[in-house]
Amino acid sequence: MASEFIQKDSIGSSMDSIMMMAALSADYEAVHVIDLDRDTIRSLKLSDTLSDAGYKSSATPYRATAHDIVERLVDPESRDKMHAFLDPDNLKAMMAQEKRFSYRYAVVPDEKGRYVYEMVFVNIGSTPDEHLLVAGAKCIDDILKLEREQGQYNAALLHDAKFFYEFDVTDGRIRDPFHISDGYDPFFGLEMRFPILYDRFNDIRTIELGMRANTEKESLFWTCKGLRSAFEKGKRIVSIRYSSEKLKMSWRASIILTKDPVSRHLHAVYVCRDVTEEAMQEKQHQMELEHALREARRANAAKSEFLTRVSHDIRTPLNGILGVMALNEKHADDPAFVAENNKRARVAANHLLSLINDVLDLSKMESGDVEMVYEPVNISEIFMECFMMSSIQAREKGIRMISDDGVNLVHPHVLGSPLRLRQIFTNILNNCVKYNKPDGSIICSSEAVSHDEDHVTYRFVIEDTGIGMGKEYLERIFNPFSQERDDARSRFQGTGMGMAIVKTLVDRMDGTIEVDSAEGVGSRFTITLPFDVCHDSVASPDGGSGDAARCLAGRSILLVEDNDLNREMARCILEDAGMAVTDACDGVQAYETYMSRPEGSFDAILMDIMMPNLDGYGATMLIRRSEKKDALSIPIIAMTANAFESDKRDALEAGMNAHVSKPIDIDLLFKILSDLFRT
Repeated sequence: MASEFIQKDSIGSSMDSIMMMAALSADYEAVHVIDLDRDTIRSLKLSDTLSDAGYKSSATPYRATAHDIVERLVDPESRDKMHAFLDPDNLKAMMAQEKRFSYRYAVVPDEKGRYVYEMVFVNIGSTPDEHLLVAGAKCIDDILKLEREQGQYNAALLHDAKFFYEFDVTDGRIRDPFHISDGYDPFFGLEMRFPILYDRFNDIRTIELGMRANTEKESLFWTCKGLRSAFEKGKRIVSIRYSSEKLKMSWRASIILTKDPVSRHLHAVYVCRDVTEEAMQEKQHQMELEHALREARRANAAKSEFLTRVSHDIRTPLNGILGVMALNEKHADDPAFVAENNKRARVAANHLLSLINDVLDLSKMESGDVEMVYEPVNISEIFMECFMMSSIQAREKGIRMISDDGVNLVHPHVLGSPLRLRQIFTNILNNCVKYNKPDGSIICSSEAVSHDEDHVTYRFVIEDTGIGMGKEYLERIFNPFSQERDDARSRFQGTGMGMAIVKTLVDRMDGTIEVDSAEGVGSRFTITLPFDVCHDSVASPDGGSGDAARCLAGRSILLVEDNDLNREMARCILEDAGMAVTDACDGVQAYETYMSRPEGSFDAILMDIMMPNLDGYGATMLIRRSEKKDALSIPIIAMTANAFESDKRDALEAGMNAHVSKPIDIDLLFKILSDLFRT
């Protein structure tokens, strides 16, 4: 039949054409010969669908027949594109470029469920002007499935997936059994018959196995409707986490969505991992995070309370200072009254300074940056100084203080940090005074636990008859911002920083501190500290500010300070001591003033640090690098509110000779100046 047809249409009897059409007849459901020049189509083989529709093998007009077939059999969404492709002009253009070409299209599914077809066109014209085609059509659903499995699956599936399966989201069916690894049973003993609806499969898992999505949003992906909605919103991969309390297991699934360009159906690949172990770890981690969050909230609450307390404690002495200033203005003609008020103001100012120092120290301690400077000290004198300072407060409250005067300290001269030792003793003694009872007592004692020629360990015991502490509070007494609650102790004002500072400092000194207490009875603090014995004699303080001031009379000072009030106060102090003062408001002006004067014009420079234009470090380095003969020898003292040990180091590294922190200790400043002038 094929050869007869070719003779009638003057195609020639080439063996290649005959073999080609025979092959098409065997592999394709329908085979047609199309003569575009004569507008005819003849069927060499008709599919069952075409035969049932009444199509014959005889030649018929091509345009009309092609249009009719498309309208009858092709999926409505694909018709317009196929009409355009089958247009004679389009086919002629394709023939001019290719000997063989193809076209895929979707049809209305028949009873066998076939959906996607492919039509292959072969140009069999003998000349370029002869437009003769053989066209064969066949269903390629199975081919597409294989392409998806071999391409899409291999690219998307995870190596550790326990199972995966494919389903058609558009019609909602899972047609084939699952692909399972390592003998894993995704049904956990349940019998499943395929095909099965995706939504129904998930309902069974929920009812029979207790599987539920972790969130309501994720549960939407267990329905075809939810997957279609996700795809329409641009999602190409969605994840769903689910677990079963019944099975004590958890899973995570990735659902990969693709839309077939021909059938327009939405397909999905469901890849599932067993994440039971990961979920258990995540749950444990979550519990730890919740615990940490509770602790953080507790700490924040403590800090908030601390801010309230420290605000009160700062305002109280500040109010006293301002009140004294107001009274002095009204009683300026009464020197005795003014002098007494000034003493009260100085006490309040020192208290305020101590509070600020505690805040700064605690900040440094929280960051782990506690600095210790060891130097020769007389531990007995330091302990007794702190004792005497606390005695003043104790007398005002009617509290008796008793001390052994440090007679048991066999090697009083040791290497230690006087500042930090004073903080330890003062904080504990002040607490014993603050939380004591009227007519109560405080007993202080000290002893050498062990000692040899080079090392000594001392134990200091401070015991009070105060209100005491409960067992629960004793467990957190060294926590920052902590104060006891729900008893009489909470009536006393305090920042809650003292014992935290003490514990940190004692630890840094490789010592120990123990606290024993009973409510209504009192508390006992035991501090044990090791020291290196200092064999050099400890220098005693000099004669004080008066002697130093006499050594400074007639000296010329360059005072560098950007704050007007601070500059004026410093000028008055220096001029009262008989010194000549030249001002500079910032680092640039300081350098220019120094360079503009002859060598030896200034005996020393007092340099602020935080200043506009050029800070004190920069100004000092410029002076030291200048070519003036006294640039390297002139004393430069940092006089700044930057009070940490690191600030002192920075000052020395910049080329300064010494460091004095604000508020200025006049005696200390005069001593430093006189010592520098003597060297």
